Amino acid sequence: MRKLSALMLLSSVALAACSGRDVSAPAGADVEAWTGEMPISDPWLREQLPAGALAYMRVPHPLGLMAIPKGNLLDAALRSEANIRNLMDIQQGLAENLADDFPLFAGPPFRLLADNLRSPIEATGSAMPVPWVMIAMTLDLRSNAAFEALMAELAETPPVPPLAGPLDAEGFGQLLLDQPIFVHFDAATGRLALYGGLVATRAAFEAALAPPAAAVPHPMRALESQIDASGQGYFAWVDTAQVLAMAPLMLPPETGQILRASGTDQMRALALGAGVANGKGRLKLIADVGTNRAARPLPVVDNRISATSVGDPRSLFLFSIPSPAEFARLEGLALSYLPPEARTEWPALKTMLADRIGVSIEEILLALGPELISFSDQAGDFAGLRVRDPALFDDVLTRLAASAGVGIEERSVEGRTIRHVSLPGNFGIPEAALPGEAGVWMGMLGRVRSRLYWVADGDYVYLAGMPQLLIDRARLGPDTGIADWLGETQRVDMSSSFLAATGSVANLPKLMYQFYVGMMQGIADLVEVEYDVFAMPTATELGLPERGTLGFSVNLGEPYLSLELTYESHPAEVLLGGGGMAAAAAVGIMAAIAIPAYQDYTIRTQVSEGLNLAAAAKAAVAEAYLNRGVAAADRAAAGMSPNATDTEGAYVQSIDVVDGEIFIRYGNAAHPRIADGTVVLTPYGSADDTIVWACGRQPAPQGLDALGAVTRDGATTVMPQYLPSACRP
Repeated sequence: MRKLSALMLLSSVALAACSGRDVSAPAGADVEAWTGEMPISDPWLREQLPAGALAYMRVPHPLGLMAIPKGNLLDAALRSEANIRNLMDIQQGLAENLADDFPLFAGPPFRLLADNLRSPIEATGSAMPVPWVMIAMTLDLRSNAAFEALMAELAETPPVPPLAGPLDAEGFGQLLLDQPIFVHFDAATGRLALYGGLVATRAAFEAALAPPAAAVPHPMRALESQIDASGQGYFAWVDTAQVLAMAPLMLPPETGQILRASGTDQMRALALGAGVANGKGRLKLIADVGTNRAARPLPVVDNRISATSVGDPRSLFLFSIPSPAEFARLEGLALSYLPPEARTEWPALKTMLADRIGVSIEEILLALGPELISFSDQAGDFAGLRVRDPALFDDVLTRLAASAGVGIEERSVEGRTIRHVSLPGNFGIPEAALPGEAGVWMGMLGRVRSRLYWVADGDYVYLAGMPQLLIDRARLGPDTGIADWLGETQRVDMSSSFLAATGSVANLPKLMYQFYVGMMQGIADLVEVEYDVFAMPTATELGLPERGTLGFSVNLGEPYLSLELTYESHPAEVLLGGGGMAAAAAVGIMAAIAIPAYQDYTIRTQVSEGLNLAAAAKAAVAEAYLNRGVAAADRAAAGMSPNATDTEGAYVQSIDVVDGEIFIRYGNAAHPRIADGTVVLTPYGSADDTIVWACGRQPAPQGLDALGAVTRDGATTVMPQYLPSACRP
């Protein structure tokens, strides 16, 4: 348990620490690109995942997740010289200043790992035949001595264990524990790995670290490539085949029967994550369920979209119906779970439904599908039905119309046949079916007809609410393959989508970039570093497109089942892409974060004026003490003018000296939150006559004596959040 706790502690500390790749800029980008080493590097354990690994997890470095190129349209901005410089400043501020505000981060683990962590954290492990765990990361250290010094400082905060001794010539060592946790540090690359288990050995560790003998990608990479190919996002993978193989040892027999009945026992792997793949952001859950359909309770979807649009669509919705063969398989599977009497009644129910609507379910599936779509393009809003069998489709349509008591009419316009149907507005409820005035109103509603118009074009029937839309479509000429738009612009694959929607949102890339710059500016303010916003490139320099992608899909392919949210760079774009109130809400959220941060920054700047003006008083008090051996009683004794208001500034009302201490009082144009507030500077002396000043709420330096009176407790009234880090408790 002690070993496991230490591993977890080391991992959690590394995750809390907020600390390249060759990514080409998009066409039209005109920015100065960073040519040095990226501040946050790629993960490396995924490239050589040990054989037999049961699971793999990657937790991103926060700054890598936000500010390192990942292969999407923000790459030109993220790899710009200005962004990397700002990122390095923020990284330094996180290490140096954040701990002043949050005591949780004040210890050596945070400070040291914040300074040195330079990659995501990776972890892998297995349970069979014996449990083992390996954690991997990259540090900004390039010598064994530097790493050993880091571990020595970490060990000052229990229960982090120290190294048992220096690393050997190959970079191996152990943590000082009852059971060994092995360590390997590669000084050439900064790569660190920790390895532990019930019977961990160095030989097993070396084998786990060794690259695969054959250049065959691990099966995990196939799922990772669909979720986060960048390596900078969240990702978790489990070899469910191994888990299910152990299930009989841990689960009751009835649970195993449920797994087999649902087809879950055929699942080979499961993955979840958020990152960038194929140029778009993805939030995705994916399961590899294999190719054995026998017990699969969901259909296998195989869409082959060949529909066309006038120009690029603005949005698309897709619903896929099962093929006749899949419907028959699912029907048989469902009936096998029903009691005998229900199986006997099912054919009669199907016949009753066919008699009522005029066609059978099988005939509809033979005539239509698999994909049914609706989309919006330059000509208007349309629905599209894929037709499997045109002759059967016409027959099915005629019978459905007859069953509904309506007729199908045709009109020839500019050489094209537009068919249409007029449907009653009373939902098929006759006037006589309702009593009194309700029947009269229903009769009146029945006079308002709903009309539907459609044309046949290629493999599809295109439907619209008005004939003019179909006429415009024909005149303008559909020139864009929707499948091409999905693949090249939206970067989504709907070939296995049961239900899916995607849209192209105006101004989303620019809004997303503004959101990013504002967010980084806020983080810089939080950690008290300057953010050079003027150096960041403009949207025009970056060549950002006018529209961006948002979408979701439920995919039932073979062998993969998945749920997916698609966006440009961050899921928050759903808010940005909503337009109108959503965009206003996003701006409001940004303002709620940015305005207080900017206000605090402004107040701290005013406080800094007082400390700068006090520099002359500090020098005068120090000189008086060195000359006379006693603290100056007042300004005059320190060789200054006698009036405290003689030293003032835009935000400082006065600076006084009382028994060696310096009192800075704020006023004039100072913010109301610090007006009439005071910051006290207290001098302390050492044996060699060195003078050390304690500022504001800072604790008195240990081992030193105050030169004069000490009135610091409660004398500083400016709140801690407005003080520089050196003046805080």
